[in-house]
Amino acid sequence: MVVISASVCTKTGKAILSRQFMDMSRSRIEGLLASFPKLIDNNEQHTFVETDSVRYVYQPLEELFMVLITNKNSNILQDIETLNLFVRAISDYCHNINTHEIEEMAFELSSVFDEIVNLGYREYVSIQQLRTISEMESHEEKLAAEIEKNKEKEAKELLNRKAKSLEMQRKEMQKKMASGGMGMGYGSGGFGNNGGYGNSSGYGNNNNYGNNGGFGNNGGYGNNDGYNNNNGYGNNGNYGNNGGYGGFGNNSGYNNNMNQNNYNSNNNNQQQNQPFRGKGMQLGHKNNNNVNDLVSQMQEEVSNQAIAEQMASASNEPSTPTEPVHAIISEKISLAATHDGGLENLEIKGDMILRISDPNSTRLRIQLNNSFNRNFQFKTHPQVDKKLFNSDSVIALKDPSKPFPIGSPLGILKWRFATRDESFIPLSINCWPSLAANGTCDVNIEYELEVPNITLNNVSIIIPYPGMGNPTVGEVDGSYNINHQNRYIEWQIPIIDADNRSGSMEFNVPGNDTNAFFPVRVNFTSQQSFSNINIADIQLVEDGTSVSYSNETRLMPENYIIM
Repeated sequence: MVVISASVCTKTGKAILSRQFMDMSRSRIEGLLASFPKLIDNNEQHTFVETDSVRYVYQPLEELFMVLITNKNSNILQDIETLNLFVRAISDYCHNINTHEIEEMAFELSSVFDEIVNLGYREYVSIQQLRTISEMESHEEKLAAEIEKNKEKEAKELLNRKAKSLEMQRKEMQKKMASGGMGMGYGSGGFGNNGGYGNSSGYGNNNNYGNNGGFGNNGGYGNNDGYNNNNGYGNNGNYGNNGGYGGFGNNSGYNNNMNQNNYNSNNNNQQQNQPFRGKGMQLGHKNNNNVNDLVSQMQEEVSNQAIAEQMASASNEPSTPTEPVHAIISEKISLAATHDGGLENLEIKGDMILRISDPNSTRLRIQLNNSFNRNFQFKTHPQVDKKLFNSDSVIALKDPSKPFPIGSPLGILKWRFATRDESFIPLSINCWPSLAANGTCDVNIEYELEVPNITLNNVSIIIPYPGMGNPTVGEVDGSYNINHQNRYIEWQIPIIDADNRSGSMEFNVPGNDTNAFFPVRVNFTSQQSFSNINIADIQLVEDGTSVSYSNETRLMPENYIIM
């Protein structure tokens, strides 16, 4: 069948929505639709009419018509089935089928029309598949949005913690300043340091308002000066010897060492003012103990991070081939599960890479064991004999006379597996936070190996935690590190196998948000594949002689999270 056009028109033949699937002008389609009402006989019960060139397959939609224009050679039964799918799609999108509703939903309907018919031919889709396609729901998009949301939440929490920390430092500094005295002076130098209001010139003989004296450093209103020498208000007296406005408290005052004798006399004896030798409060001085604690804490976090990076690099570093023929089996697992036990997605991707360094060992047959998981989807290299692989689990070139390349790694096999069945989860994580009575959260987290024939090494479970306080870890199987800067606990288990299938950890942390402990991330390495693919033997094509080979298997998570 060939569908030329799918249209929704009025009873007079005016097109409201029309989608062409063949190369045909708009005027031609409008002419065909305009002639359509004239061909309908109201006394007949047929749902199609024909002309010399095209066939109309139609169905009434209240005051409108749904019309398919096809060629005369198309299958009428398939045309009617396609028409019914168009009608169901329109009814699904439009509550009231009228001209206004069709025009409002024109964009969505045209997209649905394209999913039903492609280049004039029917696509075998159901109405449920059309709903899914039109909604454009993507699990990967939801997962990416959830991860982005958690990152924004962590960034906001970090910003709030920094702001609170700065506010606490400011308040602590104010307390220290208040405990050392009500003031430190207006500065290291006063308003008139070594200079007064009128140097060598004043109201009297060689006297100023503030010669060698000022508001601040070691000076009062007038050091060793009065209003009028030998005839002033105060002999050898200042308002604040070695003080002045430079401190209401420690060793300074308005009238420290001020002589008030001879209020208005000719006494010329001057008393020596004793300099102030108090240490006072020092600005910018910090507690050495706090500094040492902070430095040691930062060093500890840097060392922990360096150790983690070394472990990761060591686990990802491939082993050196020891034989001229070397095969690498690599698998990566992606898992997204909810903390209530549901599995959102599990995907495993793997490949086998062959590397040959001996020119005499290039024409090979690779025999795999027959115990690998047949639920996986396998894809061989285009030059590999696919039939031989499917029947005998043997990887060999289609042309036996051709050799494998020398010196460069070649991907000879790929496989993939995706499921939402919870029974395929290799390592289950159960994180259970609960609110305590004292404004804290008790967190119990445990792991269990669900696939006993796999051994996991260097397992790292990362749990974020909220709030300003530090967690207190209770019982734990294995070891742990606390990253205070990024605020997460890294639970480390050296090995998880059939003898060590489960373990748990408990900790308490201030906070009241149980959702802040997610997502939990898991990292590990393994020398066994999830698909159980192994090489049984590698032989020469010429005589079937076994060659010496080496192989390595690596399994690691690409993205293993519990949301």
